[in-house]
Amino acid sequence: MNTEEKRIAIAEACGWRQVKSEFTFKTWVLPDGGYGGIGIDCVPDYFNNHNAIHEAVNELSDDQKCRYVVLLGGCDRTRDFSWNLAFASAAQCAEALGLTLGLWK
Repeated sequence: MNTEEKRIAIAEACGWRQVKSEFTFKTWVLPDGGYGGIGIDCVPDYFNNHNAIHEAVNELSDDQKCRYVVLLGGCDRTRDFSWNLAFASAAQCAEALGLTLGLWK
């Protein structure tokens, strides 16, 4: 999967939906049912925006959050634990989230 496909997979896992319009483009619907916009640009950029990925991670269950932390390298209980988490890029967080949710391998 490329980054755009992964971004769409995360958005859909967070409740965003694509609906086909009468034209060739797809319209996005927000998780609350509101109008999200047209095209990929209206979907949160989980791979470059820490706020967007933070919102997505906040929706994880406690068990999923534990797996997410492990995937970010926070499992060795050393001093590096907090550094791995504190300085993870949005892209690293998005990859860990996708793996946590089983959206890709």
